[in-house]
Amino acid sequence: MPSASTVLCSSELLSLVWRYQSGLYEDMIPLRALNGYHKHFRPLTFDPAAMTDLRTCLWPWLRQHGHTRLHCLWSSPNTRTAAVLLYAVYFGDLALVRALADHLPAFGKPTPEHFPLIEVAAKGGSLPVFDYLSGIGYRHPDVYLSGREIPLWNRHYAISSAMDNLLQPLSPVCVAMRAAFQGDDVGQFELLLPQCDAYMLSQAMMRAVHYGATQCVRAMHAAVGRLRSVDELAYPARMGQFDILEFMLDHDDTHARVDMLSASLTGAVGSHDVDLVRQIMSVTVAGEAVVEPKHLTFAIDSNSVAILELLWERRRLGQWRGSAECIWQKEYPTWVHRATQHGWLELVQFFNAKDDLNSFDWKMVVFDAASACHPRIVKWLFESGMVASDVRTLEKTMVEATYPSKSHLKSSTMENLNFVVSLLPPTYRLPTSVVEEAATNEAHVFRFFMDLWWPNEDVETRASVGEACLLAASAGGKQKNVKLLVSHFHIGVTPAVVDAAKQTCSSENLIAYLESC
Repeated sequence: MPSASTVLCSSELLSLVWRYQSGLYEDMIPLRALNGYHKHFRPLTFDPAAMTDLRTCLWPWLRQHGHTRLHCLWSSPNTRTAAVLLYAVYFGDLALVRALADHLPAFGKPTPEHFPLIEVAAKGGSLPVFDYLSGIGYRHPDVYLSGREIPLWNRHYAISSAMDNLLQPLSPVCVAMRAAFQGDDVGQFELLLPQCDAYMLSQAMMRAVHYGATQCVRAMHAAVGRLRSVDELAYPARMGQFDILEFMLDHDDTHARVDMLSASLTGAVGSHDVDLVRQIMSVTVAGEAVVEPKHLTFAIDSNSVAILELLWERRRLGQWRGSAECIWQKEYPTWVHRATQHGWLELVQFFNAKDDLNSFDWKMVVFDAASACHPRIVKWLFESGMVASDVRTLEKTMVEATYPSKSHLKSSTMENLNFVVSLLPPTYRLPTSVVEEAATNEAHVFRFFMDLWWPNEDVETRASVGEACLLAASAGGKQKNVKLLVSHFHIGVTPAVVDAAKQTCSSENLIAYLESC
């Protein structure tokens, strides 16, 4: 048998270690999220809000690595593969869909565990992805064909039209026109124009806008083609294009200027494109109310602080619609709570700076942050003076940081506790009730409170409280806490402690340990 050193230094093991260590930390967050959110993507429990959460996690990772690290997330079809595919299809990332083409067959058809991908494309409203999937043979299942109100409710008129087209074969003219839009081949499109009636021209304009085919849009406009719905302008903006909006602002006479700007802003905010948001805002004038509630919601849900700052600048210029003002006042507490739960410090700071009336209770935010194990937010709230570091507040913050116990967040919990203790006065004495409640908590939490409480108490109090803690820990099956009390704090084991462990069906190891003491 080879020695341990030989095995540890072998090329086979080193190659495995290198494979799993390479980028492991940076891949861990999306790796966990893709498993955690999968339950929200089943047909009966589909949750668009979970899609937004998933995008918040995946988008920075994809922006940094592109498609170079996709292989690190899976080696075969699984829940992570499905989640990335759903993300790509729902948000219209056609390049990512193409990169994952080998995995499409495993998730193309509806099952109890997976949505049909073409249904997700319909819900997301990406016409290029919808066309791509239908072009390689995927069809919208009959059970959903009667439910075209879904894309219509989301104002995805182009998708609704495309779903109708799936029921009948495309004419050669339509096929050739679609190819022209994909390459923005205005020469090919102009050859097809004489064969287009008014309806075909309307559909062609909508499709060209979705594909960002600027030259074809210009040609159609010259041929009296008009865009049916102003909301379609969100899609070229989603792909980072400004030129179509610029052209429409100069030449389109069927839609209000403010509506065209607002629709394009929807796409830019939804794609996290700060530069495009700034560019769109630069062509607005004071009093043009282009900011809608959904712009605020998109930016907040995706933690886009830079975009929120741009939108906020426009508030004083009268560019927020009345509905946006209303939702800001109504949802402000909910948004602060959401940012706190996610640990988004910069977003919390943004909200704090925009607290117009200085009436928000930031003390509740520090309790939320402690409970969610986000020490950066806890530290900032105390250090900035937004929350007073009085004993009562600090004490409750410690309790919130440890309830309910989270063993997998030990480092964050301890960081919170150590920081709060550093703010307490030297004469502080921890209440006995906190120690007794901690006896059934995780071992690191109980040890922390015992070390803080023990030196300030007399022998008699130590003994009585120690016995109460030992009884609670035994009844709760907390073997590490029991051993800590017995071996480190020298609390004696009584028959009542053994009986408590037996009555609550504690582990055999714990009972054997108590009986041996």
